[in-house]
Amino acid sequence: QQADIVIENYKVGDMSRYGLDYESLRKLKPDIIYCSITGYGQTGPMKDVAGYDMAIQATGGLMSITGESDDMP
Repeated sequence: QQADIVIENYKVGDMSRYGLDYESLRKLKPDIIYCSITGYGQTGPMKDVAGYDMAIQATGGLMSITGESDDMP
């Protein structure tokens, strides 16, 4: 109730399960500022996929240009 801002980066729906989603917190503090960051957005076909760094690099094609590790023969 003392926080002015909440920033979270859980998968979509996780904060609701904990009772810490925007609607729940807004009841306790109507002027709360709530920022939710997800790897693939709040809606769409990949909204339930965790946005891990390596997965996003692979999906975006970045891994194809970063090369192999230095210890490869």
